[in-house]
Amino acid sequence: MSMQSNKIKTLYQRIPLWKQLYYKWRSIRGVPLRKKFFVGYDLEANTYWEFYLDRQQTRPRRLVEPYKPQPLLFDYFNKLPIQWTQWLRYTRRVPPTIEEILKDEERIRNLQTLSQFKEHEQTYNKHLQQEKIHQNLQKELHKLEEKEDKNRHDDAVNAARFMQKSGYDLNETIQHQEVKEKPNTKLDRDASSLAHDPWKRADTSDHPQEATMTPRR
Repeated sequence: MSMQSNKIKTLYQRIPLWKQLYYKWRSIRGVPLRKKFFVGYDLEANTYWEFYLDRQQTRPRRLVEPYKPQPLLFDYFNKLPIQWTQWLRYTRRVPPTIEEILKDEERIRNLQTLSQFKEHEQTYNKHLQQEKIHQNLQKELHKLEEKEDKNRHDDAVNAARFMQKSGYDLNETIQHQEVKEKPNTKLDRDASSLAHDPWKRADTSDHPQEATMTPRR
């Protein structure tokens, strides 16, 4: 209501009292030789008129006179109230009142507010849905990880039970494998010395050969 009262106050500031009286006098249709009649104005102080080109004309023509004239009148029609636009196009017979225009503007504001609220609600619901999907994915991943950990634990337990039933000792098996793979360093050194020392190789030979001398020619 405060917005409506402010608009009415602004309207009456644009249209002073003397001009209101002038418009009221111009709206009287019984004045002789008068061809142009005042019909009303909107919240922007634009005035609307009817006029006759001659007395034989049955339907009057309609026009709007802007409060602030524009270079092109067609550019101004986008700013006119829809009720007055309908009246100018003869789709409305009775001209609208200020109260009707104010109610329609309030209805439009309520629709815009409701539309914004609905948009915010849809955005919020979409965010909640995405958050719920993310939480479900996290739960499924957690379940898979727990299942994998349980499977690994079960495999380890089953392997230990199998080895225990078979009579294997894991420590003895590892020690035996280490001893088996450990090289005999002493034997390796003896074999290496025999390969490089011919005298030792001759002493250890089972079939010694006699030394022969070949005369020089």
